[in-house]
Amino acid sequence: MKPLLRYPETRREPPIHEFSVASSIAELVEHHAGSQRVEKITVDNGVLSGVFADSLVFYLELIMEEKGSKGVKVEVREVPARCACECGEVYETRRFTDPCPKCGGFKRRIESGKECMVESLEVADG
Repeated sequence: MKPLLRYPETRREPPIHEFSVASSIAELVEHHAGSQRVEKITVDNGVLSGVFADSLVFYLELIMEEKGSKGVKVEVREVPARCACECGEVYETRRFTDPCPKCGGFKRRIESGKECMVESLEVADG
């Protein structure tokens, strides 16, 4: 049986989180593409999602190749975190540990930036 997972020899184990996310995305892509050849997968990845884009691309390309879709281009677009502070300020941040730029507080609602989702699929014509 051919192993599904291959990773750099410098690592003793794979980053399971990204591998799991990539596996889920591959299943979703297979379901929606059907028998059409997938050419490109675009993923929106929030800066607070905890998903490392490079690892996601690596594993998604690997899994798609193992499933017979060699050469699929994977694009990961970074989605900034957008927060709404209780003081009324709405702002973007790159880190969860950054306070509100207006009041310095942390009582806020995160409106975006935690998601990791497939934005689009491109399939071959015919």
